[in-house]
Amino acid sequence: MRPEPYAFPGEYRQVGVQVRGKVKMPPVVVRPEIETLLGACDGDLMNRQIDLLANREPTEEQLWDMHNQFEHIHPFIDGNGRTGRLWLNGLRLVAGFPWLIVREDEKHEYYQRIIDYEISLEKGETYPMHVGLIRQRESK
Repeated sequence: MRPEPYAFPGEYRQVGVQVRGKVKMPPVVVRPEIETLLGACDGDLMNRQIDLLANREPTEEQLWDMHNQFEHIHPFIDGNGRTGRLWLNGLRLVAGFPWLIVREDEKHEYYQRIIDYEISLEKGETYPMHVGLIRQRESK
């Protein structure tokens, strides 16, 4: 039998977590942070996101920022990376951008850029995570 935190997969986490030694935000703020990220005022989150994207024509940088914020919130006990990349690609497709795969040889840079993004948040700075991966993709 799995420990209690794993009893409800897909639910927002109710316990503190660390990723690569970095303590993530407390569970009590996960739901409000996700709702802010998704622009949620009601239960129709996906339609609200599609409306936002359709009316705003976001840049790739804005989509990466949304992805970074999702990874920073780290709403689930497990599967945040896969869920975040899937959500990023859903947003990309709706916005007219192609599907993006973080390849094996890019994973270290991808994870490091998430760490760098979080450090920049702590310092009150911005960090363009998307730049390196997009340039790599164009050069291959």
